[in-house]
Amino acid sequence: MNGDIVPIASLEPKAPRWLWDDYLLRGGINLIVGAKGVGKTSLVCWLAARASMGEEGFGGRPLRVFIDTQEDDPEVVLRPRIEAAGAELAMIETRRPGQPPWTFPRDTDALVGYLAQADRRGNPVDVVVLDSLAAYIPRFTQAEIAA
Repeated sequence: MNGDIVPIASLEPKAPRWLWDDYLLRGGINLIVGAKGVGKTSLVCWLAARASMGEEGFGGRPLRVFIDTQEDDPEVVLRPRIEAAGAELAMIETRRPGQPPWTFPRDTDALVGYLAQADRRGNPVDVVVLDSLAAYIPRFTQAEIAA
């Protein structure tokens, strides 16, 4: 048997680490899925605010959040919604408005570089939000993104 493959019985179960208790896994990929216009971005802004304030249920300490959107203007949508949710604004970063949109895998190095730079500054990012994920993956058509 290949050394990378092991029987599941040989693994020790571990308790999950939560970003938001019992809902969002810390250190994992979490998707918030729904039809267009149901409030996914508003929910993400609320979650970012809770994380930035270190509320109970979000680890109990303020978390640094990076949020990038390709569907909404950060000055028109993100900032007002995050502020209305009571966020600690200094704990949340986004890309400068007007920058060319990122696509992956092409711009993976840009995101990884930003995260490494934040680490070197002593301000590591705890949460990365990409809104909406489909907009970052070039194989999706505009119709699929809008759906």
